[in-house]
Amino acid sequence: MLISRIVKKNISQLINSENYNPHLLRHTFATHILNRGADLNSVKDLLGHSSLAATQIYTHNSIEKLKKTFEKAHPKAE
Repeated sequence: MLISRIVKKNISQLINSENYNPHLLRHTFATHILNRGADLNSVKDLLGHSSLAATQIYTHNSIEKLKKTFEKAHPKAE
């Protein structure tokens, strides 16, 4: 409970959302390192997941970012 209060206090100073919690921080961390090129197995290990399937939820955001980057950069993507 103490960790949750500390996280909420510090995150509330950065964002204006009532939906912040330790899981948001964890999800943001995983998405960020995937977007920076980390492989899924490394993220799985860092998050302490026992199966790769539990970690694959974070790839959705990375795939969406990849699509947006492609559409922006490819001359015929429009």
